[in-house]
Amino acid sequence: MPTEPLVGADRYRNPDDDLPKDFETRRAAYYRALNLTPDAPAFTRKIQAELERELRLLNAEIPRNDKVRILWRGENRLSITPFQPLPEPQGLQSVKAEIGRRWPMTELLDVLKEAALDTGFLEAFETSASRVALSRGDLDRRLILCLYGLGTNAGLKRVAAGCPDVSYEELLHVGWRFVHRDALEAACGRVANATLAIRNAAIWGDAGTACASDSKCRTAFKCENAGSRHD
Repeated sequence: MPTEPLVGADRYRNPDDDLPKDFETRRAAYYRALNLTPDAPAFTRKIQAELERELRLLNAEIPRNDKVRILWRGENRLSITPFQPLPEPQGLQSVKAEIGRRWPMTELLDVLKEAALDTGFLEAFETSASRVALSRGDLDRRLILCLYGLGTNAGLKRVAAGCPDVSYEELLHVGWRFVHRDALEAACGRVANATLAIRNAAIWGDAGTACASDSKCRTAFKCENAGSRHD
């Protein structure tokens, strides 16, 4: 599916494209303006010396640092005591308080449903079967329940247990037929693009590397029996 170029993405293009047109003829002047040496070996030696200095400082400080321990077993040989969490920023507290005032008792499932209504990301989930017997409304509802069960690791059985009119087998069938990697990537793209389109740049800044996820939704439906990994 073709996508429109992301506004601001040219900031991360090839840096050679941003060099002045006369860089080759005025290379020395530009290096002087940046306080850099054009001598590559000298530049490398400076970096190596800085690295050696910092490593020696680390080696000298570790024995006196009670927050760091050296382990003699396992793959990770350095154990660092976690820092105490910083106090929550006042601005974040204000945002949370305002969200709680405007939308009290809002559940994650409600947020997922509203995101589906606003972005239409459910349209990205197409079946691998030759036909679909379910109505669009029933299919969308089961898709949301499937995605909720997978994304929260609650599992399809627990989700089905809370919905008397939908069975585990029905959710598993929708997962088998509709939820796959390409569909998830397309759906995530729709949500990310919609988020970037409406966010206030004066508050959040220009488009950059803010689109990320802290986990992955597993979509491998191994079997249809009670031993499914999505029980």
